[in-house]
Amino acid sequence: MPAPPPEDVKYVGISRAFDERCSKHPVERRPSIRRLNLPPLVFQEARSVEEALIAHFGTTGELPNNRFGSRGQLDNIVHSIDPDRPSYCVRLVLGQMMLLENGYGSYAAAHYTRSKVCAGVGGPR
Repeated sequence: MPAPPPEDVKYVGISRAFDERCSKHPVERRPSIRRLNLPPLVFQEARSVEEALIAHFGTTGELPNNRFGSRGQLDNIVHSIDPDRPSYCVRLVLGQMMLLENGYGSYAAAHYTRSKVCAGVGGPR
């Protein structure tokens, strides 16, 4: 399944029960919910991918790391993994690698990490 157009991405999340989780979202959002074509993931892997996507798109109003450009666009309220956690960079890179390896490389660059600097996560590729 191809990645949805970037401008259409408004929320990212994880779930083992996709249909049930979708039913919890507002009715107007349900038709646009898409599942990425990823292999089965354990919880920590899923959380890392979720954070990689949040770091790519940013939460609503969040400034990008370079402080220029567009503010974040996601309805997510917080990051999946706190950028202040010691393990943040390792977990972020794991999520980025999973996106890259599964055809979602265009969503792997991290622009919104609350200015946390992690080796290899960079901007546009």
